Amino acid sequence: MIKGWLITWCQKQAETCKYWCCNQSNVWEIDDCPENSILLYPWEVEHTSKSLLDCISIKNENFFWGKLWYCKKEKFDQSKCDEKLNLKSLDCQSYPFFPRIVNWMLKLAIDSRCPLHINTNDLKFHHDIVYKNRSQLIKNDKSIAERISSISLPTYHIVEYI
Repeated sequence: MIKGWLITWCQKQAETCKYWCCNQSNVWEIDDCPENSILLYPWEVEHTSKSLLDCISIKNENFFWGKLWYCKKEKFDQSKCDEKLNLKSLDCQSYPFFPRIVNWMLKLAIDSRCPLHINTNDLKFHHDIVYKNRSQLIKNDKSIAERISSISLPTYHIVEYI
């Protein structure tokens, strides 16, 4: 990911979306469905400082080989988009997109609840960055494609940019 661009992009979009991606549908403490949480890949846990992990609450320790987590509201201010203060996992960096495999090809699905308009140039650019990043990830580890394909996300739908 191009984190510098992502931080600027997030801050620019905040007026429209009010940091929707960090909201997790206001079910922080009770719901462990994947649409209302963030996926933490195994290597992210290993490479994340204890102080950043203290800002999150892991709700499912073994979700399709990863972990589902929520932000601890009292310790986590993602609105500052500072990766030194807040965990910016791959799932966070990719939002509102999540990878899907369709006919053995990588596609990106978008969270239909995201308030950003899917036809904006910024969102298309973000889509392209996420697609490139996820393509490389899957190329490096083929098992990721199988695992992400198993995750049910009913509010997400495949998006194509021309």
